[in-house]
Amino acid sequence: MPLPRVASCSPSFSDLDFALTLWPEWSYAIAGMEDHLPEPFCSMERGDLEQYLKRVENRSWCRRSMVGKWLMIHAGATIGGGQFRQVDALEFVKDMAFTAMETEIEIDPRNIVTSAVIAVARIEGFVQRRGTHPVYHQGVMSQFEPMELPPKWWVEEETGWLLSNVIRLPRPIRCGGAQGLWRPAEDLRRQVCHEVETAARQH
Repeated sequence: MPLPRVASCSPSFSDLDFALTLWPEWSYAIAGMEDHLPEPFCSMERGDLEQYLKRVENRSWCRRSMVGKWLMIHAGATIGGGQFRQVDALEFVKDMAFTAMETEIEIDPRNIVTSAVIAVARIEGFVQRRGTHPVYHQGVMSQFEPMELPPKWWVEEETGWLLSNVIRLPRPIRCGGAQGLWRPAEDLRRQVCHEVETAARQH
């Protein structure tokens, strides 16, 4: 089945209850990489470009209750998470991008924001592999349904968190992160909400 689309919208303060910290090269692939793509991608309309951008966050675990909820995307402190050399971490992202776009890209680490909330996104479902086929599900009560084509950027051994309505913050909000889903402080929620509102006015 094709991935469902949710109506374009922005979160309110009360929607911003959760955050997820990613290694910064992966948060960059979600929100930031689009500014530094080669032709023909840099000339595409946003709607056409969306299908090539990273809209899957690969995790070893699933939280079905998060479907339909908003998530702050937080960039961690170190490219490669302190486990890989920077050059190797960036090569991995470039390899994944080549698979998704069939085009080689360059990544300048100076363009990658660290230790900050850089975007918000809505979780629309999860994709996993069952047997020989990828399957999709939405929420606690939904059934697994087969997918015709797996989403780009999905690592088949992992659970893919499917992201929609990604909104890049005009100004990253500097803060520390945490492992797993974490709840941001009220002041951070206010700052992120302000940036979301600013982004909406700019468009």
